[in-house]
Amino acid sequence: MAASVSRGCSLATCCHTAAGRFVICLYIGLRFHAKFIAQLGLQMRVVLINGFWAVPAVVILGVWGVMVLRDCFRWLFEKTPFSRGMATVAAGLVAGGLLSFVYYPALAAQLSPKEVFESYQRLHKAAEPLGLLGVGGKSATYYSGGDVKMLTDVQSAFTWLTSSSDRRWLAVRNEDLGRLNSLFRGKPGPKQNVPVLDARSSQILLVSNQLLPGESNQSPYESFVLDPFQRVGSGLGDLDH
Repeated sequence: MAASVSRGCSLATCCHTAAGRFVICLYIGLRFHAKFIAQLGLQMRVVLINGFWAVPAVVILGVWGVMVLRDCFRWLFEKTPFSRGMATVAAGLVAGGLLSFVYYPALAAQLSPKEVFESYQRLHKAAEPLGLLGVGGKSATYYSGGDVKMLTDVQSAFTWLTSSSDRRWLAVRNEDLGRLNSLFRGKPGPKQNVPVLDARSSQILLVSNQLLPGESNQSPYESFVLDPFQRVGSGLGDLDH
């Protein structure tokens, strides 16, 4: 116990010393307007300046947390009939339950197109076709409950998606979204990102050629590929002149 505390305190002291030296260098850089310091954002400067106490605190709390957990298990094994073998079995059951009921279902949802087709069934109206780009046709027919349009490349998918004034839908792989979004922004008219109505899966997305009132674009490009004249705030405040 004492040795563990000593090692934890020694490690914390080393971290504290290193962090203190870094803070001194940072202060000198700020005082004399060092170029690389001036390029750092305000939030990064605050994080670095407070690192001298935060880093040792995290180390000390981490070491003490592990020791407290160890002592709790020792008390449990000494004061109760609960043995180390029973603890191992219980840990295995908990790990297996988390994998079976949490991790694997979440992984299957990310890799399966089922959620995308369920969203299509919920959002589309009659006579609004569904196209597929890089998605299996048999699974789409099964989940969507109707015929689908098979498309072979991004250019043909974009042409099909935008060739009608009626609403159309497209299930597209995540790796093709960037090219599709670029073509969509390049078409005549207002510049906007291609509407993504379902982005829950990391592999397959549901897009459309129209975004209706009350719907939100879930495209990952919405946060940094902005529409023209959309105002961008800076860390120093908005510049109005």
